Amino acid sequence: MSNPLCNLTIKDYLAALASKSATPGGGSAAALTAAQGASLLSMVCQFTQSSDKSIIERGEACLSTYTKLLLLAQEDVDAFNNVIKWYSNIESDDYRNAVRQAIVVSLSIMREASELVDAAKYLSEAGNKNLITDVAIGANLLSSAIESASVNMLINCKSIPNEELCKKSKQASIRYLESSNQLQQVYLLIKQRI
Repeated sequence: MSNPLCNLTIKDYLAALASKSATPGGGSAAALTAAQGASLLSMVCQFTQSSDKSIIERGEACLSTYTKLLLLAQEDVDAFNNVIKWYSNIESDDYRNAVRQAIVVSLSIMREASELVDAAKYLSEAGNKNLITDVAIGANLLSSAIESASVNMLINCKSIPNEELCKKSKQASIRYLESSNQLQQVYLLIKQRI
């Protein structure tokens, strides 16, 4: 894929995702899903009138996370293209390094999405009540992105099973998957209230 993801229209991105091409794929979809969740939470912050600087700080965190996730969507494309490049030589250091980078990107997506648990919880209580479903959807998208990036990390670890990075990544993912559960709880609690 020669055109960076952030330069594509939504229609062109989805066409590329649906095409007979390995990239963009699930990793970039996970990152962009999380970016949408972060954007929704940011919007709720913008519409929440408050002199409480907690809203402003959480809004800034959402925007910062959204920006990082956009970069990670492209990093995933680049990492997986590198895996494909070296796939014919899976015993090489180049292949192993490419897989390692793909694992790091998946973990980064999980980490960034997990950073917004606090914002989602806070907004579910203190956010603009007219936008409560946007909080629920944002939390749900963030949770989905964590779960999705997790399966990418796991499949890549199967390619290099004895690596220390895989052991550490699986350990780190436990914390991120707990964040996913917390985000799902925010979603479910809001759903029960409406």
